[in-house]
Amino acid sequence: MTMKSLARVVTVGAALAGTGAGAAEPPLAAVTPVGPPVVVFASPKAACDGHDAPDAPARAFRDAAGEVVLFATHYRNRALRGPSLDKLKIDCRVVLEASGSEDPAAYDDKSWITATWTDDGRRVEALLHHEYQANHHPGRCKAKDYMACWYSPHHDSA
Repeated sequence: MTMKSLARVVTVGAALAGTGAGAAEPPLAAVTPVGPPVVVFASPKAACDGHDAPDAPARAFRDAAGEVVLFATHYRNRALRGPSLDKLKIDCRVVLEASGSEDPAAYDDKSWITATWTDDGRRVEALLHHEYQANHHPGRCKAKDYMACWYSPHHDSA
């Protein structure tokens, strides 16, 4: 563990230690919208293909060059990139796509980027939403109902 990582653990631990009985309540936070709503991405008009529908909460970070990178699309994960949140355009390069494995133990059927973290804008850690959709793999599910053939663990990736 690096000193920086240890400092984060200690800081988080110290912050959590103060949340017991008798601790002061944290101040309430409020968000006040300013201005009208803005469409950042209009699928299918701006999409690269039919897999670019927004299908996950939007998560953005700045890369090492200062560019905003946002993920919110389907299991063929592509980024929206631009100088600011209101100037994003889809980058048609696929950043992450699972192989569609029929083996549920491989955790490689379909995956969505649902959260990102970066210290430096170069190495990006991601939390993935993973789905195994047995109904797409012949002989893997006897039920006719989609949800009876579906499961969803979560895991992280770098």
